[in-house]
Amino acid sequence: MIHAHFGLSGWVARFQLRLPLVITFHGDDVLGQSRKDGHITPMGRFFQVASYLLAPLASAVIVQNRKMRRVLRLDSAEIIPCGIDLELFQPMDYGEARRLVGLDPEKKYVLFAYNPEEQGKRFDLIEAAVGKAREQLPKLEILSVRRRPHSEMPLYMNAADVFVMASMSEGSPNAVKEALATNLPVISVNVGDVADMIYESDGNYIVPRDVDALAAKIVDLCRRGERSRGRARLIPYSMPATAKRILEVYSRVTRS
Repeated sequence: MIHAHFGLSGWVARFQLRLPLVITFHGDDVLGQSRKDGHITPMGRFFQVASYLLAPLASAVIVQNRKMRRVLRLDSAEIIPCGIDLELFQPMDYGEARRLVGLDPEKKYVLFAYNPEEQGKRFDLIEAAVGKAREQLPKLEILSVRRRPHSEMPLYMNAADVFVMASMSEGSPNAVKEALATNLPVISVNVGDVADMIYESDGNYIVPRDVDALAAKIVDLCRRGERSRGRARLIPYSMPATAKRILEVYSRVTRS
């Protein structure tokens, strides 16, 4: 049996016909790569078409959210979001985390954990929202973290005040799950499966993809200065839980 990750890898694996093939689609390969205006790039369209044609040829298909299954028009696709390491991503002392990463203890920080140049992540919108929020919180800054070892991300998440996501398209964003695992408050637009993970009573919020809405919630959470209770919702997204569900797919495929 072969398990391929991402659509194009799945095509390579499908060139052999002897072994059963499981494909996990991760997001852009089914939903396309989006520009900041929401339009899909030509390469993104290619990914979409390639994945749509490939999916029926697999022995089993795994996707990250319900929208991906609808786009593929494949009711048999299993929704199994990628798991995260709950042993690595744990809450820790806020002040100690700030000391370790060298942040100003007097400032508030909005964490952005992606490439700012990737249009679909909408860094421009987050930057505008932080600029507006700064009218009420002068010591507010964006903490843009990329190209750091994955093992360091729990420190940054524990040191920040809020994580904001404004992406045009997502599968099941690990950064959101990792932020929730550290109890870092999350503000997100309704994208991917984030709404399934976030419960407002836990101190995390879904807001419109709008500068004013994002800014207002950033100000609100930074003024409150409280951590969220997001970790309690993440047991189904742990690596052991995810591995168990994938093994069930393997078992079904190899029996057939």
